[in-house]
Amino acid sequence: FDDGGMSGFDDDEELNLASNYEGDTRQGYTVMISGGMPTFRNSTLLPWLGTANGRIGIDLPFYLSLGPIGFRVGAEVGTYDFTFDESGLNVTDKKLLPLGGKFGGIGFFGVITRPSGPANLKVGMGMLGTSPAYMAVQSIGIALGDVMDLRLGVRATAAYNVPDGLSTSGTHMSWVDAFMALGVTF
Repeated sequence: FDDGGMSGFDDDEELNLASNYEGDTRQGYTVMISGGMPTFRNSTLLPWLGTANGRIGIDLPFYLSLGPIGFRVGAEVGTYDFTFDESGLNVTDKKLLPLGGKFGGIGFFGVITRPSGPANLKVGMGMLGTSPAYMAVQSIGIALGDVMDLRLGVRATAAYNVPDGLSTSGTHMSWVDAFMALGVTF
């Protein structure tokens, strides 16, 4: 068919995955600042209310690929805090509540981010306080210029080694939070 001006698939039309990829392949450090609040808790945390928490994460300036799957690696540091739900209780001394009515701390995660168009899928493993933990995040965002993103998403976190004084019916504590994030790539 070459005489008629039509070319076949194997002649001069090569499929180049790198040039046709629609995901975020920016190469630079990405710093993401986010804030959220736990909205769903498992049975271990049911009598506890989540309080606002914040996180800061950084993706390294490498875009790696394993076959057709592209990803970035990075790290994240964040807080987690819960207060005991005193609704309907007449508590005069906070020392009588489990863990004094409040527990929380700082968490550290190593993360892998899989960009896919305007969405990101992020998974990570690390520590929440002294407990091994893992997390998964799904977010969708919009670009604000060439270097800034605004994202909304959902994050699931699970931690093991439940603190002493926390009544538990299982081996872990977990929660899901909705969050908003602002990211800058430079």
